[in-house]
Amino acid sequence: MMSPVVSVFMPTIRPYHWRSIWAQFKTSSVPFELICVGPVEPDFAMPDNMKFIYSEVKPAQCSYIGIRAATGKYIMNVADDDVFNYAFLDHIVKEAENCPNINNTIITATWTKHGQTFFGDGDESTPLLPICSLAVRELWDRYRIDKNFYGVYWDCDMAMMNYADGGTTIKCLKAQAYDFHEGGPNDAQRLCATKGIYDRSLFYSLWLTEFHSVAHTNASLQRTSPPRGSWIRKERGRPLDPIVDSDDILTVSQGVQ
Repeated sequence: MMSPVVSVFMPTIRPYHWRSIWAQFKTSSVPFELICVGPVEPDFAMPDNMKFIYSEVKPAQCSYIGIRAATGKYIMNVADDDVFNYAFLDHIVKEAENCPNINNTIITATWTKHGQTFFGDGDESTPLLPICSLAVRELWDRYRIDKNFYGVYWDCDMAMMNYADGGTTIKCLKAQAYDFHEGGPNDAQRLCATKGIYDRSLFYSLWLTEFHSVAHTNASLQRTSPPRGSWIRKERGRPLDPIVDSDDILTVSQGVQ
C-alpha cells in the first residue's frame, strides 16, 4: 500500500456508512487512509487503507485520537453522514498543493446543502468557518481540540485560533460535500444534537464579545450566524484547555462529558 498523502479521520457510530465513504474517496487518484474511531466495530473486512480504532470516549476526543493516528502529509476531518463529489480528495489536495502559505491555511470543502457559513451575518470579510477541514499536521498540532467541547465546533475554534494568529481558511470550490439524516433520531443522535447546542454556545462564548450564557436564546443557538449585536474577538476569550495524550485516552473522556 502506498503511503497516504491525506489522512481522513472521523468519529463514528455508523460502520455501515464507511464503505460508501471509502468508495467515494476512491474516485480520487491521491493515496489516502480513512481512520474510523468509535464504539461500534465493523462486521466486514476493511481495505488496507481503512483503519478502525475502538473507543467509547466522546466524539471530540475520538477526533483527537484520529488526528494522532494519522500518517498523511495532510489531515482532514469528516462526519460519517457526509457525502462527497467525484474526485473530492484530488480537488481539495490540489488546492492545498497550490496554496503558498499552507502552514497557516485551512482548506474547507464547499458545503452544497445550506451554503457556506461565515462567522458573521453573511459578511465575507469575516472569517470562514470550515466544513471538512484539511490542513498540514503542523497546524493540527498547533491548534489542539479543547476538552470542553463534546463533539462539534472544535474545528471552528481551531479555524478562529488560526485566524487570530493571522492565518486563513479558504474554500475549495471543486471539492463539494453535504450531509444527510436518515429516519428518526436514536438516543445517540439525540445526545449529539443536545450537546451540539452546548458546543455552539461554548464556541460563541470564546469568540464573541456579547455572548452571555449557554441559554442565550435557543433561536440564537440554532442560527448559522452569531446573535446580532455580537462582535468577534481579536483573541480567544480564555486559554485553550486541550485534550492531552494519556494512558486512558481510549477509555476515559477528558473534560466535558
